Amino acid sequence: MGQIVQRQKRVEALKLLNNAIVTSRLYPPDAPQVGTAVERGYKGLKVLLRDQGPLRFSLKDDRPWLGDEPLDQETLDAFPNLVVYRQLRLLGLPQMLLGAEMDRFAFGQILLVFNTPQEKAKKAGGGLAYITGLGLSDFFPEKSGDEGPQKGGDTEGEVKKRKLVKAKPELLAGLFGRDQRPAVEAELRKELAATESGVDLLAAAIGHVLQDILKKGVNAASPHFPTLLEGVAARLGEGDTRAIVNGLARVLVDYLREPALSVLLSQHFTPGFGEQLYDALVAALSNDSLGRIYVLFREQIARERLASGDASPRMAHLGGAFKRLMSTTKGKQYLSSERAKAIIHEGEASRRARRIETGLNFLLQGRLEVLRSEELLQALPEAISARFAAAPPAPKEAETLLARFLDYLPGNEAGESPYLVLVRLGEMLLAADRRQAIDTFLPLLADLLKRAVLSEESALKVVNFLHQLMQASWDRSENARGDAILALFHGVRSGKVGRSPLLQAVVGTVQDKGIQRAKLPELLAECLASPLDEEVGRRLAQQGPVALRFLVESLINTEDMDDRMRIIDLLIDHVAFLTPIILERLGEHMPWYGKRNLLKLLGEAGREEDADQALPYLRHEDFRVQREAFVCLYKIGGKRRKKLFLEALTDSSELIKLQIIEALSGLCDQEVATRLCELLLDNQQFSEKYRGEIVLQLLETLGRSGTSAAYKGVETFLENQGQRGFKKLPEQVWSAAAKTLENLDSDLQEQRRKHLHAGQLRKSAMKQAARMQNLGKEQRVITGLAQEQTVRALLAQGDREGARQQLLRLVEKTARARNFVQAESLREWLIEIDPTAFKEIIEVAEIIDREKLAAIDQGHLEIWAKLYERLTSDEFAALYHAQKHKHFRDGEVIVGQGAMQTSLFFINRGRVKLYFDERGNEVLVKTLGPGEIFGAGSFFNASVWTLSVAAVGTADISTLKLDRLGEWNEQFPGLEGKLREFCADFERVEDLVRDGGWDRRAQERLPIRGRVATTMLDDRGQSLGINAMVELCDISLGGMCFQQRISRKENIRLLLGRKVQVRMPVGEKPGEFVSLSGDVLAVRGVHLVESDYSVHVRFDQPLEGARLRDIQKAVGAQGWAT
Repeated sequence: MGQIVQRQKRVEALKLLNNAIVTSRLYPPDAPQVGTAVERGYKGLKVLLRDQGPLRFSLKDDRPWLGDEPLDQETLDAFPNLVVYRQLRLLGLPQMLLGAEMDRFAFGQILLVFNTPQEKAKKAGGGLAYITGLGLSDFFPEKSGDEGPQKGGDTEGEVKKRKLVKAKPELLAGLFGRDQRPAVEAELRKELAATESGVDLLAAAIGHVLQDILKKGVNAASPHFPTLLEGVAARLGEGDTRAIVNGLARVLVDYLREPALSVLLSQHFTPGFGEQLYDALVAALSNDSLGRIYVLFREQIARERLASGDASPRMAHLGGAFKRLMSTTKGKQYLSSERAKAIIHEGEASRRARRIETGLNFLLQGRLEVLRSEELLQALPEAISARFAAAPPAPKEAETLLARFLDYLPGNEAGESPYLVLVRLGEMLLAADRRQAIDTFLPLLADLLKRAVLSEESALKVVNFLHQLMQASWDRSENARGDAILALFHGVRSGKVGRSPLLQAVVGTVQDKGIQRAKLPELLAECLASPLDEEVGRRLAQQGPVALRFLVESLINTEDMDDRMRIIDLLIDHVAFLTPIILERLGEHMPWYGKRNLLKLLGEAGREEDADQALPYLRHEDFRVQREAFVCLYKIGGKRRKKLFLEALTDSSELIKLQIIEALSGLCDQEVATRLCELLLDNQQFSEKYRGEIVLQLLETLGRSGTSAAYKGVETFLENQGQRGFKKLPEQVWSAAAKTLENLDSDLQEQRRKHLHAGQLRKSAMKQAARMQNLGKEQRVITGLAQEQTVRALLAQGDREGARQQLLRLVEKTARARNFVQAESLREWLIEIDPTAFKEIIEVAEIIDREKLAAIDQGHLEIWAKLYERLTSDEFAALYHAQKHKHFRDGEVIVGQGAMQTSLFFINRGRVKLYFDERGNEVLVKTLGPGEIFGAGSFFNASVWTLSVAAVGTADISTLKLDRLGEWNEQFPGLEGKLREFCADFERVEDLVRDGGWDRRAQERLPIRGRVATTMLDDRGQSLGINAMVELCDISLGGMCFQQRISRKENIRLLLGRKVQVRMPVGEKPGEFVSLSGDVLAVRGVHLVESDYSVHVRFDQPLEGARLRDIQKAVGAQGWAT
């Protein structure tokens, strides 16, 4: 009854596995049916494997076996589509063995095998090579067998199949006395009367007996065997039986292996026919076969004696059978021959030992030439290993012998043989836990691999040993050695070392087959717990495709955002082998962040030909996935980027269309401009919500193209103003269209002018080249554009204000065209024209920075990834679409002190300053940049703003109105809590000025006098080109004050919140300086008639006391600094 229940459970496991495979083949990867079937299959199999032990699915003689028995026809008929065995057959895999160690990741990989086309496996080198590459060798063993090894060997393997040996079941039953019907008896006698048919019948009967014995896994006597022999003897009678006996003996010896023959020779052979058969069997044995049977008997007797002693019944059975065999004439001849061989061998062994000892002594003396002896060379590993294990001074001799051997290796002319001896020595030392000795020749083996000079067989031995050493080193926490070997393997597989396809294949096979899958989760846990430990990360990710697949699986399934980011970093740092794994998984069902992360990886690891794989995800239900698909296309699109983007315009969401249109600004030729103009004129297709924004972006991109197609399209668009279908567009759109047309007209005229005067311009450039280096910006030709000549004309007329304004427009034009070198030169020219024009100089710098950022826009999603990662797809969509995006000009007040403001502000680009008014002076509290939030205090708690906030330069900010929270309470009850939690990570700077107080510098201020140079900096710490000499007032550990003459009052506000660098003297010798940088906190009037103001700076990094004293001393010693 127990066997029936177990059989039923195994069949149920087969159903679960087969259903998971069939379902994943029938439905798209992201269909819910697939997820359900896979989950049910995994859980059901885990329960069965836990309760019943390992389960084997195999093919024997092309017949499906489940566990230790073949599947009967009734069970096979119950499966309309039994994929498991069909796929094993197609891939050439003899079996699959599932055990309790199978985890969810392994199960997913196994399903991948059963869904792999045959052609794909062939390209990988066949089924076995394919599963090795997946790290599944343990689940698909090469050798076929039953459930666990049999003590007596493999039943199917011991009894060889013979096509001629076929017998009717009733005849076999008759031979064993179980069918005594007259008809059966008559047919038996007829079959035995003919030698050939009699031999076949008796061979089948004896094979049947042996099958029963071998299934039990022990060498035992069968009661059926004597019955068989007696029955045969009775039916053959007194006639001549030599022909059938000799024929049967030859068949059995030819078609049985030695383990089965030893069992046969252990049976009870009855007098007469039985004894004749025994003698014929022994006579038919070859000496080699007899020798192997001799060894088998000795081993079986030794095991039985150890297990049960000399008095056990089985011991008597084995001993009697062995004695009888060796008492035969052939047995005695074998023993005599073996004794003679032993005597000769002992003599030769003695002489060999003396030769080797002599050679070792010579080697200890430094005579390396003795290693030319192959005999001594092959004996060296045992000699060195034995000396290491012996008492002193033998270990010292071992070290000397090893050193001599290593000295010999580099110049030897014996080919690979000495290195293979070295590997054998390494294996012996590793088994003896002498890894320090291995360290002496590890670099030699590594160099051998790097040079890629070994044959495949030799390379396999070297790599196998290094892999064993690597694992042993890690197991004993000797990570440096293990990591060095891993780095070598990674270098070989990635093509950085050796550059040998053969070596890459060998290392790949060994590494994938020998990887310790069970330790991968432990390594990942260690990586996540110690994100700064790069060595642990490499130890995991460099273990090849198997480890990368595990990481990808973990990335898809982990719910912790920080863990996902860390895994992405690991994978991005090790992109080799990654793309095929990504493409394998991309189509599967998974959470939105799984898709997003796979696309992110594809953008890092993929090639141009992989870009098409991202296109379908531009219409994914989650915008975060759409955005990542767009970024992926942008990164790996290469020369096909324009074609891909134009294709994506047709089949993408409106939000993504916006980004594609913006990205096309650098690719906007006649073809692109024509397509964009079609969208511009057909703008009614867009939703009311995004229509205006899309049209503005179309105009922005077309305005950069400088093409006639863009000009005609925009001109036609303007002609439709006021027409049906265009009336709802806001005035802002028509103003932008008019400006775009003006810019395009200017660009096209410039192009025509350049084309007509190209020759003159080249000649002019050649004439000016010789004197360019000695001219200032006001004399050089920077752009060659007409606007530049206009600036020069205005300057010649003394109209500096007009020149400044014209120069601003020219900078914007060159920056929009991505001519950043020219734009920077124009900025320097502006500084030369008027160094006090702070507003214009800053505005120019911001125009250039804005255009540079547009070229490499990080994007709203990337900036706020940590917030959006917390949200479900629906919550994300609600929050994202509820935000309003606004652009603020330099100095524009975003919110004023004392206002009741109920919005939350997200800084996407640029900076803002938080400040308050103190008796007519603005006092800076803090500056904030991209990825920071302000306004949380007055957003979540009703309060009045205690600060003002204004843009420092241009800033792009998203705002969220408070009334949206009330709208979400029912539909998205968890969204407000997540938003609060995220905002709690940011400092509520409003609280810093509670009660109207702000302690700017708590440290002692030291008076200091001197004249020093200052430079204004941009957000990246680069000079804005605005320099001034100022007079020092005081200094402390945290900041300083200096007095500066500011003639233009509009520049006072511009200073607040800006970063400034002060060049201070240090030391007693002139010329020694240190640069201190910080933010301007306040600017106060001192002598307003003379336009003198005190500027208060907070240092980025507080000074150390010693440095402060050095500065104070230097200023006193050097007097007025210069």
